[in-house]
Formats: sequence, C-alpha cells, structure tokens
Amino acid sequence: MQTVNCSPLAGNRERGGVLIAIVLLLVPLVLIVSGYTSSMGGRMGRLQMEVEDERALLAAESGVDEVLFRARNGDLDESPFKRELGPDYVFTVEPTRLGADRIDNDGDHAIDEADEDVFQLIVTGTYRKTTRRIAAYLGRTSFMPPVDAAASIFKELGITLSGASVIDGRNYKLDGTRASSGSDRLGLAGGPGVAVSDILHELSTAERNAVRGVGSPSVGSTGAVDLAALVGEAQHSASHVVTWRDIPTDTSAAGIIFRNGDLSISGNLHARGLMVVTGKLRITGRFRFDGVIVVMGDVECAAGTMQIYGGLLIGPDACNLKMAGTADIRYSTEGVDLANRAAGRYVEFNGWQELPRR
Repeated sequence: MQTVNCSPLAGNRERGGVLIAIVLLLVPLVLIVSGYTSSMGGRMGRLQMEVEDERALLAAESGVDEVLFRARNGDLDESPFKRELGPDYVFTVEPTRLGADRIDNDGDHAIDEADEDVFQLIVTGTYRKTTRRIAAYLGRTSFMPPVDAAASIFKELGITLSGASVIDGRNYKLDGTRASSGSDRLGLAGGPGVAVSDILHELSTAERNAVRGVGSPSVGSTGAVDLAALVGEAQHSASHVVTWRDIPTDTSAAGIIFRNGDLSISGNLHARGLMVVTGKLRITGRFRFDGVIVVMGDVECAAGTMQIYGGLLIGPDACNLKMAGTADIRYSTEGVDLANRAAGRYVEFNGWQELPRR
C-alpha cells in the first residue's frame, strides 16, 4: 500500500528547491546582462568622446578655412579672432607673421630672412569641453612679374635721353652703392613684338652710352607680362589711391600707389613699394621711388629730378619715354623686393599639423 506524505514541510522543501534552481539560473543571466550593460555603457562613452573629438577638429578646420578666406581678400593681419559656429562650437585663431617676429624660427642663426616670411596660424577648435589645436602655415605670393631690366617697354616707343639721364641695369642698393655684379640686369629691354634693332634705331650714340648694364649697349629682350591683370590686382590691393592729378606728399610709407588716369608729380616725394599709373606719368619736381613703377602711357621727366631704384615698366598705351635733366632709372633687387612685398599676400597654403593638447 502506497503512503502519501501530506506534511506541510515536504511542500516547503519542494518549493525551496525550485527557488534555489531559479536563483541559480538567474544569477549567471544577471551577471551576463550586467557585464553587457557595463560594456555597452563604456563603448557609448568612448563613442561620445570620439564624436566630440572629431567635432572639435572640424571646428579647428573651419578656422583654417576662415583664415584662407581672409587672406585671399587681403584682410589677414596679426590680430587674434574668434568665431562661434553654433551651440557648443567655437574656434579661435592666433596669427603670427614669422618674418617679422625678431626670432630665428628655422635655427639658421638668421632672423626674419626671406624663407621665414610666412604666417603661422594657431587654431584652437572647441566642442563642448573638448579641444583640438592645429598649426597652419601660409606662404607669401606676389602678383608682381619678373623685372629683367632697369626699364622694360612693351611697345615701340620714341625714346629721348638727354642731359645727365641714365638707364642703368647694374644692381644698386637703396643707399646708392653698387651691389654684387653677378646680379646685374639689362638697362633697357623690349617685350614680345619689340625688336632690339628697333630700340637701338631710336637711340643715338650718346643715348646708347647712357643705357648701361649687362652688354654694351645694354639693350635686349624680356618676356611677356600681363600688365592688364597687374593693373587690376594693384587697383584691388592699393594702399593709396590718388584721386587728383597731383599726388599728395604723404605717401612715403605707401605700399601700393594707384592712379586711374594721368599723374603729375610736381612736389617733393619719396615713396616706396609699387606704383601703378593707368595713364601718363609726368615728373617736374624732386621724385625718388624705391620699388617698381608701372605706367601704361607715356613717361616724361621734363624738369626736376627723378630717381627710380628698382625698375620701370611702360605699357602698350605709351608712345614716348622722355628723360631730361637729372633722371635716373637704376635697377635694384632691394627695390624690386620692396615691390614684391607690397604686392604680396599670404595665400599659399602650406598645410597644417596637429599640436599637442594643452
């Protein structure tokens, strides 16, 4: 005969065994879910940090784009600036012109020489609490063409050199002393379509002797120059626009002097850089220019004193070059460099590199 155990203790033991089994089953599951949740939480945290990191870098790259835009429009200087791009987005830019910071940046024991003439831009991009820093570099480019002679003409002209006037392609320093003879140029050069024989035909024996430089007489050829494009660039970049017939006398520090039309200089003037005249240039006073002068029309020094240290380019609208009295055009690499600096902009993008985080 089978005996049935109806004791309450027996039921409790059975239920306890089931609970223990359930607990033993759930504990591993809880541990697995907890570990997964912890792992996913860590991964999401890392992903969030990476996203913020990338957005901070994008903010810094936006700063570089802003710098390039300002440079191409001639608005870049050494003033720091900051821009907010949106909620939590911001960049700051710290510009430094290495060619004028009085520091030996390339370790060659020379300060502020030509190969240091670049803009360094330290750009810091920030997104929320994350920052990225990059350094970008802009090199200087100039719209000035090569200057191959003391005077270059781009059309057959009537040429008159009288008195003590000279066109000298030997290289002079701005203090009037001679530079290295290896850097001498032609005295007078003709552009495409201007034959050397035609230039020589215009010059008497005395005038040929007044044209000095490489060769004797120092007359030769130069390459094509887009003078129309140069005029447009100069007009856009001019630091001093002459609005009347006579140029003021307060332009000694001018970088680019631009005159749309004829220009007459009757007072005392010493200017530097690049001068562009779309009409005729007439000198009757005491005039000294260190740099390059571009004249689309006639050039005449009828009286007074004219000294140009650098170069003179005469465009296709001209008919005559007349130099009388004391009128000297002397080639000078120092003067040409002044014109190149005046006509230059920091728009040559030399790339960027990331800097250590602060």
